[in-house]
Amino acid sequence: MARDFIDNIKAAMIGSGGIEDNSTGLVSPADVRVILTDMMDSLHDDEATLVATNTATLTVPATWGVIGGAGVYDTSTGDDSAGQGFLIVDQTAGTVTGKDTAGYSYKFQCSITVENATNGKEIDFSIGQNGSPVGTTSITGAGGNPVSRSWSGFIQTAGISDVFSIIWQDGDGGDSVDITSLSFYVDIKPTNNP
Repeated sequence: MARDFIDNIKAAMIGSGGIEDNSTGLVSPADVRVILTDMMDSLHDDEATLVATNTATLTVPATWGVIGGAGVYDTSTGDDSAGQGFLIVDQTAGTVTGKDTAGYSYKFQCSITVENATNGKEIDFSIGQNGSPVGTTSITGAGGNPVSRSWSGFIQTAGISDVFSIIWQDGDGGDSVDITSLSFYVDIKPTNNP
């Protein structure tokens, strides 16, 4: 059977060629089984993660840039690029892309720990939607001491093939920091009416 958004299944059920009122006996048990199976396959959220457990030394950009690159993230889950799911994970780029879907809601959970950030210097973090910040949080550098931040976000409606990531900036760029842990969790809701 097929996985689809609940809204699409509902539209197929009530639209032309969907499940009729059956006064003429045109609805077969197989028709009902297909719809019910599609619904059951589609009820759960689709999710993806990017995780970094190894220390990566990176230069903070002056303006918003994606935290990514070879060796930054060492594990990922939920890549649907070859399957029927809704999310494509690019572990090297540090991105999760909505696979040919538009109009649906996304939840995010992010966390980061940095060390060796310039004492007193502020670094901004955000969820990036096509490189633009959606909500912002920040840390203040504490030299060799670790500083951690966790935050969540929600995007009510996203466009087709939107790209999501953790982005960062510090206003003037050039400072290197050690990222000792990093996680990015993306959850696309099965309906655009959560």
